[in-house]
Amino acid sequence: MESIKHLIFGIIRFSFLMAVAVAVTASKQAAAEVLIDDFTGDKGTTASLLFGGTNPNFESLIAPSAIGGVRAYKAFVDEGSDVTARTLQGRYTHSTDDLSLGSTMITWDGDTNASNIDFDGLGGISLEPGPDRGFRITIVSFDNAFGRTADVIFTVYDASSATGQKFSRGKLTLDQPYLNKKVVLPFSALTTAGPGGSADLNNVGAITMEVVNGLDVNGLPAYSIDLSLDMIEAGCINLDPQGVSLCPTAT
Repeated sequence: MESIKHLIFGIIRFSFLMAVAVAVTASKQAAAEVLIDDFTGDKGTTASLLFGGTNPNFESLIAPSAIGGVRAYKAFVDEGSDVTARTLQGRYTHSTDDLSLGSTMITWDGDTNASNIDFDGLGGISLEPGPDRGFRITIVSFDNAFGRTADVIFTVYDASSATGQKFSRGKLTLDQPYLNKKVVLPFSALTTAGPGGSADLNNVGAITMEVVNGLDVNGLPAYSIDLSLDMIEAGCINLDPQGVSLCPTAT
């Protein structure tokens, strides 16, 4: 009789521990949504090759909804006239004037000095990495007329390297029209490593997102690129057609 009691107690205890383990796992999965930026707060900068213009050009904004609390804007012109990086009414826009080439960059490093990158400025924030995790980008609009493309490049710097030698970088190429669509860049696609090695995504010191004019249908530089984004998150990249996460969540 006593042995049966021990057996029943053991089964109950095992079931309880399994339930706790499942709950903890589900809780971690549910919590693994990290807001990078919802682009609240209006600000921007324009780089210009025109007379009296500045190239490159920089600006920063204290933005509580951005990871690290600060968003830095950078714009670079390679050819033509103007390139602008701007947030307005909760949207980020990369805009190049007609017959212009260039790039824009947003930096999240907690530092209001927009002209450089504080590679350990975020102090070791975790992006909650995992096999079904990555960057989720909500594209408001992108028109690839004449087959024009744009590259969106994410670089994650490890907080252990104050000189930025340890990082992971990946690229997402936009080669079709987008309208209010979520796209993803898996963490597993961050395959370019720095000279000091890859970044530990549980120990992040800074993040940058660069938008670069790509190529047109003839393989020539793509001029006059405009891209508008609504939100960037780190989280589940297993999405249904409506962009809703299919990863397990806590109940």
